Amino acid sequence: MEKLNASPLPLPDCVVALQKEGDGFALSQALPDDWSSKRPEELTPGQFVEITRLIYSNRQSQELGRKVWRKLKHGI
Repeated sequence: MEKLNASPLPLPDCVVALQKEGDGFALSQALPDDWSSKRPEELTPGQFVEITRLIYSNRQSQELGRKVWRKLKHGI
């Protein structure tokens, strides 16, 4: 619950680097300060990626791989 009330974490360096290059997806990844009160349809796909990173930030990236939701739901 404390993650929902906290400010968004800083974006990873690789995302910041892509933002500086003008990457559209990376530019859409920053969360607004009131992100936890937004409805899903108010968020961009990039913000969904960022929320996934926030929720699963305490897990190792190798554990989840690239298909986070599918792996957890279907064991793939």
